[in-house]
Amino acid sequence: MKKLLLLLAVALPLLFVGCSENKEKKAKELINHQLKVTLHDFDSYESVEFGKLDSTFSDVSDVPEFADALEKGQDFTKQGKDKIETAKMYGECTLYEKQVEYARWGRTLLDSAKYYLNIADKINSTFVPKFIGWNITHTFRANNASGNKVIGHRKYYFDKDVSKIINDENLDED
Repeated sequence: MKKLLLLLAVALPLLFVGCSENKEKKAKELINHQLKVTLHDFDSYESVEFGKLDSTFSDVSDVPEFADALEKGQDFTKQGKDKIETAKMYGECTLYEKQVEYARWGRTLLDSAKYYLNIADKINSTFVPKFIGWNITHTFRANNASGNKVIGHRKYYFDKDVSKIINDENLDED
């Protein structure tokens, strides 16, 4: 029994490392192919560094109901605050009827904002991220369209099987 446990203790980590290395190798091959298609001068390409292949999880902002409720809540908040500011201006001009009208309108809009922001908060509090794939960062040098050597920093996102690139983002633009 002890021999079996010892064998499992040695074999299991090697199995996971082998799978991880295989996925990482596939990711690098996909990136290489992507760069052949997208770089202006692939022959000038030099790999500088690859990050570690890491899991990617879904985000609450990807839930349409959350995004919709949050957007409406923020929009109603802005409108409500604008109406209340307008009510204050009418108060300074002693146009009290207009002040009351705009203040009431502003409070109604802020109540609507609270309603939608509560919906967004409820969705956020019950959201459970799901595994959706993998990502890796890559730093490289290559000639741009003018022939000047530039350095690029990109993050690539892959499907669960690391069989295709789902998305990539330029980290230099942040």
